[in-house]
Amino acid sequence: NDRALFGDIFDSALQVMEENLAAALPQCYDAIGLLLMIRINHEHQIIMQRRRVPCLDNYLDKVNIMVWPRLKVVVDLHVESLQQAQVRTLWGGGEELHAHYVARRYAEFTASLLQLNADYGESQVDAIIERLRGAACQLLLRLSALYVDSRKQLLFLINNYDMVLTVLKEAGLGSEGGMDRTNTYSHFEELLSAQTYMFVEEELASHFRPLIQFVKKAEAVQQQQQQGRGEAGEALTVSIGEARALVRDFADRWKLTIEQMHKDAITNFGNLQRGMEILQRTLSQLLIYYTRLTGSEGVLMKCGPEGAALCKEAISHPAFIYEIKNKLKL
Repeated sequence: NDRALFGDIFDSALQVMEENLAAALPQCYDAIGLLLMIRINHEHQIIMQRRRVPCLDNYLDKVNIMVWPRLKVVVDLHVESLQQAQVRTLWGGGEELHAHYVARRYAEFTASLLQLNADYGESQVDAIIERLRGAACQLLLRLSALYVDSRKQLLFLINNYDMVLTVLKEAGLGSEGGMDRTNTYSHFEELLSAQTYMFVEEELASHFRPLIQFVKKAEAVQQQQQQGRGEAGEALTVSIGEARALVRDFADRWKLTIEQMHKDAITNFGNLQRGMEILQRTLSQLLIYYTRLTGSEGVLMKCGPEGAALCKEAISHPAFIYEIKNKLKL
């Protein structure tokens, strides 16, 4: 009797609401608004169940059935826009290395989706987030490919990945933040780490490629000799003359090079703290290569008296470390 009475009073009103919703949905392109509707509708269902009031079950189920398909259509449009974007039109030019505005829009959109789904746990929303992430990452790769210089490609990707992480973290979705079943934050952390590693090697190679190649080659030769696979004449491939030229070249320009790296870190990275972290990794890796060349266990010390004498002429490690620490001060 209660249901019949409720139907007599409210059925016509509910029908009008359904008709208005059905008319409005085709013109709605607000994915966040649609997901908010789904969340609010879900909370209403929980409240009605808690109060043991089943008379609105059919209406709330119909709302759910109507809104979900529209959300999927709108998401498909978002993904399609990322996949079909004209990168030449979006590209800011060969000198623009900072985070792209599309990446920021994606990050803020994703942060909203993650927050709305944090205590909802809807697998369909997780799938939406993963699809958007894949399309956004592919677009960033396509944009980076427009840079001729591989170093600029890496800088562009680092700045964009870092910006996405910053937006997610500010929204409380960092590695120590809210729930994220899609592992979006950790995914971009991994991408950033991989690009940073490649950038460090690329940056050092652009300034000290001959020195790095010499160290790797000399270590390989000496390892072969220690294992008994090298012949006596193979020791000649570790050229003291070449090493002397490299050590002197390093001594002539190491300070200026570090100064240039410091300036680049300030100007090329949108996040100064991230720039200093990458500069620290770069200079630390340079110190490692230099130690492998001139250290007490380095390749020169294994080249006999001439190598040992050359190590004494080289820039001292304390001086090198002091300069590194000085440049890393903000």
